[in-house]
Amino acid sequence: MGFYNRHNTSFWQETNNPKLGSSNNTIEHNLFIGNNSRHLLQLINHSGNNKIRNNILLGLSSDNHSANSSTLLIEQDSSTQNSNSFESNYLVGGYFEHYTPSGSNKQNSNFNTNWFENFPNDKMGDINSFKPTTNAPFLNLGHLQNTTTKDIAGNSRFNPVDLGVWEIEPTATNGDTGNNTSSNQYVSYMLNGHAKVIEAKESGKVTDITQHLSTLSSGEDSWINISPDGEWLLLESSRLHSACAGWACLIYGKRDLSEFHAITYGNNEVIHPEGFSAIGSGGNIIVAHIQDNGRGDIYVSKKMGNKWSSPKSISSTSPSNNNINPAISADGKEVLFSCGENICIVNSDGSNLKTLIKPSDRPTGSWSQIKSADFDTNGDIIFEAEDDAERIWRYSRSSSQVSVINASQTNDNSPCVLPDGHIASLWLNRAENSTGGHELKIMNSTGSNYIMAIEDKDISDFGIGCGGL
Repeated sequence: MGFYNRHNTSFWQETNNPKLGSSNNTIEHNLFIGNNSRHLLQLINHSGNNKIRNNILLGLSSDNHSANSSTLLIEQDSSTQNSNSFESNYLVGGYFEHYTPSGSNKQNSNFNTNWFENFPNDKMGDINSFKPTTNAPFLNLGHLQNTTTKDIAGNSRFNPVDLGVWEIEPTATNGDTGNNTSSNQYVSYMLNGHAKVIEAKESGKVTDITQHLSTLSSGEDSWINISPDGEWLLLESSRLHSACAGWACLIYGKRDLSEFHAITYGNNEVIHPEGFSAIGSGGNIIVAHIQDNGRGDIYVSKKMGNKWSSPKSISSTSPSNNNINPAISADGKEVLFSCGENICIVNSDGSNLKTLIKPSDRPTGSWSQIKSADFDTNGDIIFEAEDDAERIWRYSRSSSQVSVINASQTNDNSPCVLPDGHIASLWLNRAENSTGGHELKIMNSTGSNYIMAIEDKDISDFGIGCGGL
């Protein structure tokens, strides 16, 4: 941690032997600072398979008051550019060679000394000078690693961890250090034929959407989903349009019950879904599971005035004929879905479809089933997988590594992710759950703490939705 007048940290060798590179290192929770054009972190000459996680790299001006675009933050070469993994690093100023930040690695072209308690202008500060303030932008951005559970002062780290060398006192607002979730978050679900939305907390307020819709039109509802921003609802229902009676179609409306409409396109045509579908933040895009010519695909439709665009398949290049259970990212740009026995991802315009997670990606052996994927707030993917039991797992898009959230919580189904990073799921194995029904559990991102939002009920396992402000 601190300044160095020359270059900073290097992983390299003085030969060209691929076997002699500085490899298999773990570089976690460091603060690298540079005031010149030399590198902060160098990985060259076959120095691969290194894990670089939860670090802060600062390229600063000579007076330490602003960011310096001339500092080489990360240097790799052609022998290492595809072999090292970077996760949850905070990169200020500077530039890169043979490396492009992506995923959970954050860039900031600006710097503010107020991020630290007493950032030294004379470059001679002690460790306390580099302690973050509560408004630092790199707090609560990383995953807790079992290799660095304590900070530089011996304080325990809490998930999600602060980047760099310090872990400051956790705040109640992130909700990830205990059982409390943030306010203005909601979970949608089906119970006994009724579509409902509950506040994501213990004894949360429940809104019966089906009861309200029955005041507008007769009919039945099959499932419900909520937009990532928590404002919009999507249902499969036999209400609100003559073409929906007897063959349920998609309807949408506001969580505050101020409006509901059938989704129509073209010449007043409706969309008949085959199963669970999703609506984006702002209520202007849907991704629907539709069956056509013996093939199940994911279709996208966008709102244009009072009508919607004709549904367009975005999974036509999928290797599977069974593409189901879509989830849309908070920004509406990406869609996850189950593609046969795998989990696929595609841009919402249909481009860049790829298989993301396969049963063989299990660390040992294979899963018998993977499904119900959703986007985590940090870019990871949360999903359900079954081996000897059903559990909730995490896939890191930056490292392509998978990890179980809580191995002891089995028969855990259909996860979705709330805006503060908590994970809602349908859990059957609570010790006091004598009926074995699907109860609504909300746990923190590590699974170390949870609350029961709904107990002693059997929620329909069609899929649940998470959203909020």
